Amino acid sequence: MTVDFNNNAQFDNTQIAKGPSRLCRQIFVGGLPTSVTQAGLRVWAQRTFQGRVINAVLVVDKKTHKRPRGFGFVTFDTAEAANLAVRF
Repeated sequence: MTVDFNNNAQFDNTQIAKGPSRLCRQIFVGGLPTSVTQAGLRVWAQRTFQGRVINAVLVVDKKTHKRPRGFGFVTFDTAEAANLAVRF
């Protein structure tokens, strides 16, 4: 089935990914030092939490695109792994 929103772009709902949405599998990680790197965040998350880490994103300054802002997001393969990480 195809749904047309205001006669603009069309959205084919047969292409919706199966399984839990990304937001159900993603956690916020705050209080990070400014010396952390994106790779370092991923390695830390893999060592600290149960479940497979799919992605780790370190948020950086908009102007320099380099200086970490002290927080990021980690996405797991399952919502259960994310829930366990939040309870950690």
